[in-house]
Amino acid sequence: MEATKLSQLRTNITDIAIRAKERRARRLMLQGDLGSATAVYREILTLAPANANAHYQPGICLRHTRRWKEAVAALQRASELGDSRAASLMAKVRATLPGTEICNETYGPIEGTSLPSSWETR
Repeated sequence: MEATKLSQLRTNITDIAIRAKERRARRLMLQGDLGSATAVYREILTLAPANANAHYQPGICLRHTRRWKEAVAALQRASELGDSRAASLMAKVRATLPGTEICNETYGPIEGTSLPSSWETR
């Protein structure tokens, strides 16, 4: 019984920490500090690696800072975790950048490109 209560308490504390970090990251995004917001979302991923929103939001930040390959990887992972917004944003990235080396397994390569050998998807 005590082990169950302790486990539930740990889960609750983790959930509270994640929500606090999400609020902080959103504030940073609104202030235009996209690099710091991305770093906070990465902190969230250390607590909850399967948090689709913590993959999606950095995808937005990375897209705005023109870090395309990282944005694609983040959005791909968010999509894999069930975030329906990720597919829509991925389509926008692809439409904006025809002919670049941005591609992924879900959508396939952009015509005339291939997946860079140095890029590992997670």
